Amino acid sequence: MKKKILMASALALTVMALASCGSNKSNENVKFYLPDGTPALAVANLLDEGFTYDDMTIDFEIVSADQIMSYIAKDECDLAICPTIAAAQAYSAGTDVKLVTNNVFGNLYVVSTSDVTGLSNLTGKVVYTTSGATTSKLLEYELLKNNIPYVTGSEPQEGKVTICIKSTAAEIISLLLSGAKQGNETLGVLGEPAVTKAVQTISAQGYNINVSIDMQAEYTNINPSYTNYPQASIISHNGFADDNTEFIESLFEKLTKNEAYLLKNYSSLNTLFSDYGSSLAGTTFTSETITRCNIGIEKAFKFKEFNNAYLKNIINVTADDDFFYGF
Repeated sequence: MKKKILMASALALTVMALASCGSNKSNENVKFYLPDGTPALAVANLLDEGFTYDDMTIDFEIVSADQIMSYIAKDECDLAICPTIAAAQAYSAGTDVKLVTNNVFGNLYVVSTSDVTGLSNLTGKVVYTTSGATTSKLLEYELLKNNIPYVTGSEPQEGKVTICIKSTAAEIISLLLSGAKQGNETLGVLGEPAVTKAVQTISAQGYNINVSIDMQAEYTNINPSYTNYPQASIISHNGFADDNTEFIESLFEKLTKNEAYLLKNYSSLNTLFSDYGSSLAGTTFTSETITRCNIGIEKAFKFKEFNNAYLKNIINVTADDDFFYGF
């Protein structure tokens, strides 16, 4: 069952590439792609215990997070976890995918080497972030709704937040460590469990690091009707889901036990992910880490309003009912 992480190839990341994702794989292994990071935690109990229904067994592949959409484009893809935003953009572009479940409900935080208490404190400073479908877009949305001007670049500008895009969370952690060593104020947006890794790495060397802004709380401040948002979800090729409804039901029931599994087994998660060659193997998990990952599971079609409110807010898209897999 256990697979080594795939090295990301130099494939173009295009939303339209989703069009080739998967067909029914009854009587065979079901290909399930996971981006390395919190989305992999969203199915940790399956990675540990495996999942078989009738004569169908899931074959998991953990891939580089910035390449998940390219791997979803592979013909053998049946299921995947990806940013909900990316799934909606693919669907809007005419690709044959459906949103099955919401699994990650917001795990982004501003980490800093200084005392920062709110988004307004970011004015005049550089904030490092990755260019993923959610990270930079959520920051931009929250700044806009708080009437805080922002630009993209690498140098601070008076009266504005400068968003500086970096390739990976690891690069941002390195910049935070360098800033801490030099006594410079450095800020970055990270998702858990990268937040925990940053705190552990920098604190271990005797430097100060703070988890300064909870971006989920900022989203709720703007949208009081919602306590979180559907950051990442399981998607399925329409044909696979429709042809394997009992499999999907069984998978859902199994995943309802994942949150309890994580809280019970967090101390051994680094060993589990080491077996898969995941970067998560380098993190010492705590119960606080798991809590901040905001992992759960909901049937997406039951929360269409919740999903569409988020999509409208972040990318100005509203999906029709056919986007949501009904079960």
